[in-house]
Amino acid sequence: SPDEQDKILNEDWDLYLLDLRLGGDKEENIFNTEDFSGMKVLRKIKEHNRGNQVIMFTASNKAWNFKSLLNPDAGANGYYIKESPALKLPEQFSLMNISTFIEDVNKCFERAYLKDFYSLIIDLRNHIKTLRAQFFNPQYLRLSEEMLSQLEIAFYMADIANSPNMHKYA
Repeated sequence: SPDEQDKILNEDWDLYLLDLRLGGDKEENIFNTEDFSGMKVLRKIKEHNRGNQVIMFTASNKAWNFKSLLNPDAGANGYYIKESPALKLPEQFSLMNISTFIEDVNKCFERAYLKDFYSLIIDLRNHIKTLRAQFFNPQYLRLSEEMLSQLEIAFYMADIANSPNMHKYA
């Protein structure tokens, strides 16, 4: 509903936990990961702010689903494979699965600053566009485009940083 969409996008969430198939049985015959309702919600959350942290839940163990979820264009920050008692998975798998989930959650909380970082980029982008409209000047246009490009590069570098040195560089 529009109210739920507003809550998802405009309330201050540190981490989104999202199922790949929000439609349940209605999505049984969908084979393209991009068509799952959870993937569509993931894209909306990331379009709103690329710094939002999202972990996807799925009962599927299909490699193409993981590849789609972790694709930088989709932007999931992790995934968790829901286990069914019917599968009778070994205990070692369950322990590894929950351990990976805990690591992903902690990593997302460590990366929570990216949401604020990207909000600043959005504010700066809007401010620069306002100034461009006021001061139509070819030099300013080139400079503003370069500034926006550098901000996107800085965010990308911070997003992929996985060590203190990479964070400093970003």
